[in-house]
Amino acid sequence: MIIGTAGHIDHGKTSLIRVLTGIDTDRLKEEKKRGMSIDIGFAYLDLPGNLRAGIVDVPGHENFIRNMLAGIQGIDIVLFVVAADDGVMPQTREHLDIIDLLGITKGIAVITKTDLVNNQRTKEVINDVRKLLRGRSIESAPIIPFSAKSGEGKEEINKHLERESQRLESLKEKAFFRMPVDRSFTIKGIGTVVTGTVISGAAAEGGKVCLFPVGKALRIRHIESHGKDRKTLKAGMRGAINLPGIDKSEIKRGDVLTSPELGKTTQWFDATFTGAPFNNREITSGERVHLHMGTADIIANVYPLGKKKLTPNEKGRITLKLSRPLLVMRGDRFIIRDYSAQKTLGGGQVLNPFRPHLKKRELTGYFDLLESNNPVKIAPFLLNKRGGSMAAGELAEILNLPEKLLIPLLEKNSLFRLSGENLILEKSLEDLEKSIINVLEKFHDDEPSQQGMEAETLLQKVSAIPMRTLFKEVTENLLKKGTIEKTGDRVSLKGRGRKLSPFELENRKKVLATVEDKGYQTASESYITGHDKNLKACLAAMAKEGLVLQISKDNFLAKEPFETAKEKLLTHFNTKETISIIEYKNILNTGRKGAILILEYFDKTHLTVRKGDERVLFKK
Repeated sequence: MIIGTAGHIDHGKTSLIRVLTGIDTDRLKEEKKRGMSIDIGFAYLDLPGNLRAGIVDVPGHENFIRNMLAGIQGIDIVLFVVAADDGVMPQTREHLDIIDLLGITKGIAVITKTDLVNNQRTKEVINDVRKLLRGRSIESAPIIPFSAKSGEGKEEINKHLERESQRLESLKEKAFFRMPVDRSFTIKGIGTVVTGTVISGAAAEGGKVCLFPVGKALRIRHIESHGKDRKTLKAGMRGAINLPGIDKSEIKRGDVLTSPELGKTTQWFDATFTGAPFNNREITSGERVHLHMGTADIIANVYPLGKKKLTPNEKGRITLKLSRPLLVMRGDRFIIRDYSAQKTLGGGQVLNPFRPHLKKRELTGYFDLLESNNPVKIAPFLLNKRGGSMAAGELAEILNLPEKLLIPLLEKNSLFRLSGENLILEKSLEDLEKSIINVLEKFHDDEPSQQGMEAETLLQKVSAIPMRTLFKEVTENLLKKGTIEKTGDRVSLKGRGRKLSPFELENRKKVLATVEDKGYQTASESYITGHDKNLKACLAAMAKEGLVLQISKDNFLAKEPFETAKEKLLTHFNTKETISIIEYKNILNTGRKGAILILEYFDKTHLTVRKGDERVLFKK
């Protein structure tokens, strides 16, 4: 369990934590000197049931709201502090807005400094706080008077925290591991250490994690949680993780440690939005704001759905454009403050970190689906936008639901099927099969003299957003059923393609045998045909059908050695950034001419780019 504080400056949050735990969360010299919290501080509290709760103490001054927001996200229960002498103050209200917008529902309202006032004043403040909490997410929070001097209220606060700890659910432990980083430092003899609150999932000593947004893979050497060595770190725990292979300067507050299977950041996401209750300022479309998510604070532009502005306290749907990439997951809560960082404007919850290409008329239905919170309803829409198929891991990341939970959920429904690493809509298979047959029928009607349609052309014709894996599966099924037939790279309906004569078939065998015999050494037209007109026509037809590859004006290569040559090149680039002609010649164990011609073909088809005497992979 993670406990957090909230409340106005100098209302006794740090003193409250010191009495509850014996730990002073003001660790900075400047904090000691000024007698106020500047940055987030940390402590722990041992509760019955062998539970060690983490505590995040946040600053209350308006100048340090940014630090407050970095600490309060991810907490399970809030200690909402109001001093009996001051009563409700500006940051009391703003912090309560933030608690509300982040969806924190468990809390205790603590009336501190009761030793400085009489009983009547304490009762007045209790009544003010009770009114303040009406209609808020922590409306049912108990209100407990407390004195750091006498210890009044300590026992009651501890009892309530103990009760709440027993009610907490552990569903977040089944999700992807994520820990927003709030500090990074170096310990002599140990190396780089990062600290944070685990908001979901679990990580283990010796396990792999990834640091975002840089996307760097790392290994966990050691874990500590509140001074104790741990083998695992789970949702709802604060921890310190020792990471070899990275310098502390490469890590900053706002970065996130994640499960290695998460692989994408975003700069656009769709979300719900609720205006802050105490805000009286509207938000205009395209306005620049501060976005606070996890421990990150970045500049973003906000775009209300179908509106030019959002009025104060309005609920709505928005798209946010971020100034830099961020790891964002469905369900994440965020806070928006104005560009000057003076006012909390509102907050919301992420619906989709990776919006698909949408038509204007689809937007309302799309948001309705996302807000239904039903993966079985959302998944078909997202799969249809990809032509009916999507990698299961990618869909799992969009929905923020690990594959081990998502796949059984979807497979219970007859709409879906898992094929290899891809989830497929059954209806998409049926529709694609009909589309292939219709396209081929039209082709044969228009081109009766042709043997068939090129597979790549057919792929483009049947779907605006074709999925190669889906297309391959459907064509293989149609081949097995005998609905279509394939000759080289040409596809035709059974019995509709032009039939080859025995003479043509024999010529094809001759051409193919001659080209294959050359291996990686290309063959010229004259070498293959011997200037025979029939063999020339045969070679031209086979090149058009993809049975042999014409890699230059007068050089041909058999398909199988070409594919192997391509595979060996890509394998080389897995470990090296460049390749020379000599290196490639040696890899293929062939002559210099063949290696040059193949590399030049890869340059022409944008697989590689020549840089001096070497090649590098082409990057779009």
